[in-house]
Amino acid sequence: MWTLLNPLFLAGAAFAVVPLVLHLLRRQRAVRMPFSTVRFLRMAQRSSARQVRMENFLLWLLRTLLVLLLTLAFTGPVIRTTKLGGFFGAARRDVAIVWDVSYSMAYERGSESVWTRSLETVREIISGLERNDKVCIYLAEDTVSPLVEQLSPDLDLATSQVDAQACGTTSSRLLPALLTALEALAASENEREVHVVTDGQSLPWIGFDAEDKKDATQADNAPAKPDASIWTWDASAIDRRIAFFVTMLGPTSPENTTPYRVELEPPLIMSNTTAQLTAGVQHSGDPGNGSIAFLIDGEEVGRQALTLEAGVPQRARFVVPALAPGMHAARLQTDHDALSVDNQLHFLIRVREQLPTLCVGTEDDTLFLMTALNPGGDASDVDVTRMTPAELGAHPLKDYSCVFLCNALPMPGDALLRIENFVHDGGLLVLFPGDRATPADYGHWRILPALPIGVREPLEDDVRRILQFSKLDDALLSTMRIAPGSVPSLTVDRYLSWDRLAEGTDVILSIGSAEPLLLGRRVGRGKVLMYAVSADRRWSNFPLSPFFLPLVHQAVRVGAGIANEELFVSTSRELPVTQHAPQLDEDSVLIGPSDQTIALRTIRGENRLTVIAENLMEPGIYTSVIGAEPTPVLAVNMPREESNLTRIDPLDARRLLGVKICLVAESKADLLKHIEDHRIGRSLVEPLLWLVLLLCILEIFLSNRKSRPRENLSDELAIDAAGNVRGFADRSSPST
Repeated sequence: MWTLLNPLFLAGAAFAVVPLVLHLLRRQRAVRMPFSTVRFLRMAQRSSARQVRMENFLLWLLRTLLVLLLTLAFTGPVIRTTKLGGFFGAARRDVAIVWDVSYSMAYERGSESVWTRSLETVREIISGLERNDKVCIYLAEDTVSPLVEQLSPDLDLATSQVDAQACGTTSSRLLPALLTALEALAASENEREVHVVTDGQSLPWIGFDAEDKKDATQADNAPAKPDASIWTWDASAIDRRIAFFVTMLGPTSPENTTPYRVELEPPLIMSNTTAQLTAGVQHSGDPGNGSIAFLIDGEEVGRQALTLEAGVPQRARFVVPALAPGMHAARLQTDHDALSVDNQLHFLIRVREQLPTLCVGTEDDTLFLMTALNPGGDASDVDVTRMTPAELGAHPLKDYSCVFLCNALPMPGDALLRIENFVHDGGLLVLFPGDRATPADYGHWRILPALPIGVREPLEDDVRRILQFSKLDDALLSTMRIAPGSVPSLTVDRYLSWDRLAEGTDVILSIGSAEPLLLGRRVGRGKVLMYAVSADRRWSNFPLSPFFLPLVHQAVRVGAGIANEELFVSTSRELPVTQHAPQLDEDSVLIGPSDQTIALRTIRGENRLTVIAENLMEPGIYTSVIGAEPTPVLAVNMPREESNLTRIDPLDARRLLGVKICLVAESKADLLKHIEDHRIGRSLVEPLLWLVLLLCILEIFLSNRKSRPRENLSDELAIDAAGNVRGFADRSSPST
């Protein structure tokens, strides 16, 4: 549809008659001359007149076109790109805004941040709407968060909501937010627009291309992204009349350095011992140099220089000094850069003085085990407690790193359920059989590596069995040392026999070539170890062997670190903290880094208590009062995949969307120009002025050609005295 911004200038088209009037006034007339022989003159006159008339007609046509095109240019013609709804008035418009509020938007560009520019851009989009227009706004975080959920004509309210919004602390995903925005526009019959305001980072665009499932922006061992399989982008199903505007406000070559990973070796740290910490650092942008510092309880304990290169993870190693027992707040910190919010990585270091261990069984059944766990008396680093199976039902297990069951079956159902929950939450269960249990007593368990089918007694000449290490890479065997040339063996009088092993079960130790002595199985976050012989001498001489003491001590240590306690967690709106901070219960109070109280709620089920913390959105150390003083219980960081600022090409963004109308801008000014061109139309003033210039050049050329002096035919012909007509060339010859 054509639209004229200044239609009054159409009156100037009347001046198009001026070239015609001038053409008629300057029309050449033939001069009559009496000659006796005029046949050749008339022929020449007709030829010359035709040429002159053609040149005059072209000049008249060019001059008329110049006047008309100049008049049309002054009227401001545009080509409307929207439908005809605005012919008799302003068309109603429904606008959905998808706003990237991830923490990468905090990137500083000069004197202001990308976040500030995005806020101004969203405000400008809203302020450009008319009174009858409607708007809805969705925040593209790791999930979809509606700021204005339904299409609303209250533009002032939308603006106030935008002004109150702060930059987030999570990653970003555009796909769910865009699909939600399209659902909000589905019932609209007005002109529709979808605005995507982001920084241009490639990570939020993951999931649009169904053929490309690989996330090239995720760093080595960085936290995994949420599953995007439930969201599907189908450009062919989108109304082709919906206009998409994508505004990328981030820099074209962003640079950022951040610590993204930390590892402790060994993971279990005892008091007055040192450990090694390995830090992972990732970098975006041009190569450069930097440094990383390691701090514990606010004191710097190490610093290393870094050579930074994009896409190449760097590693720095530090020594963790000997620390007092308890939880210590630590952090890694890189140099200040344009995205300073991710320069710190908070984590907790737990130092243990003793490893609490529980032995369940009678005094006779646990004698050898208790002696092995605490051979030196009170000086041992294992704090062992013994109780009978009857006492286990009401006893809390969360404080123990390892639980031993020595001839403790059968046991009450509530005690069995508590032990299974203990294993699922990250504990280690070590089960020694005994004479009191029958194969049927094991059938109630759901976590065992295998169900016994009976007790076997070898022949008298077969009681001597060779001990074989079947799984050398198991953590339980990491401290075992066998002297070269020695053949470890056991005397076995009775042992459990299994029919088949449960899925995920490993044979760690064997007696002979086919009889397992020790089975291991991961269950939930914990593990179950099950021996084929008892913990006393009634079944074998295993408790007297040189392998018994190191195996049970290593089991306690493995149990203390079996859950692979995460040193930190990512920001989350809802996090089950029981597995990360088991010391929290329904009466606990969790305090955030800014001294704000975090809401906790509890869920009870199957004799289990799950504590859920809400709105863990601020990075830092969270504390709780345990005993008399606040104790660090949780370290929270922003998800590190968002720190990779690799930029997406605007052409790729348009390709991923795959819609008919998709305009990409890299600044607020570009966006406003695109909006004007789309809503009002594309201006033809500039093309018309260029055409006028070309016609002027052509008119000047023809005018100069016509104004050059020309010899007419009468000058070229001559008539002699005899009346013969001669050409100009013939006049030089003597007449006869």
